[in-house]
Amino acid sequence: MSTQLSFGSVDLPDRLLETRALPRNSRRPKCRKMTAVTNLRRRSNFMCIVGKSELVELIQKYKCIHPFDYELLDGDGYVLTVKEETTLHYLEHKNLVSYEIVFTPPNMVAHLTAKSRYGRMGLSFLNAAKVHSGFIGRLALELVNLSNDRQPITIKRGDPLMHIEFITREGEPSPYAGSYMFQYMNSEEKALYIGLLTRHFKGLFDKSRLETMARKSIEVSETR
Repeated sequence: MSTQLSFGSVDLPDRLLETRALPRNSRRPKCRKMTAVTNLRRRSNFMCIVGKSELVELIQKYKCIHPFDYELLDGDGYVLTVKEETTLHYLEHKNLVSYEIVFTPPNMVAHLTAKSRYGRMGLSFLNAAKVHSGFIGRLALELVNLSNDRQPITIKRGDPLMHIEFITREGEPSPYAGSYMFQYMNSEEKALYIGLLTRHFKGLFDKSRLETMARKSIEVSETR
């Protein structure tokens, strides 16, 4: 059984949807209304960054960011915050855990970039710049202090640290099934998302397998 996710509608010119060459003297093709709905079992013809209004709908329906603060919406993405205060000394590498849980729907991937203020301070963001489709969990944000003045840098609890943008993907769904699924989530949060996946994405996620991954995942005893 396929599942559809609706992200509103966009106007696309026919030339983006067809491969035929247009006659040299032809008029510019009219745009036709195309609902930006991606069937999880059908190839789409384009990839795009999900805009603010569509992202809000996704968050409200599928808890793609949880908990969610409207003030942290930024352009076409969201700004993830830090769960615990952390100080990095010069050349020290640490993983900072996001306060928010991230769920990347099966027809999407997510891309991460650090806020520029931290780059100017000398913090460098390492690896893990992509979040796999179907992943659920708090993100481990890998940072190293490369500041020119070699001074410690402190990131406080709740500080906005990392931009996340959701991007539609093509092809058959291939949801994440690795060992980091449900990382840094407590048992109640895991149960919440297992219910969401089996309710909204029937036939794509196996409940017993999700429960097994949840038991094996890195867990936190409490959240902020």
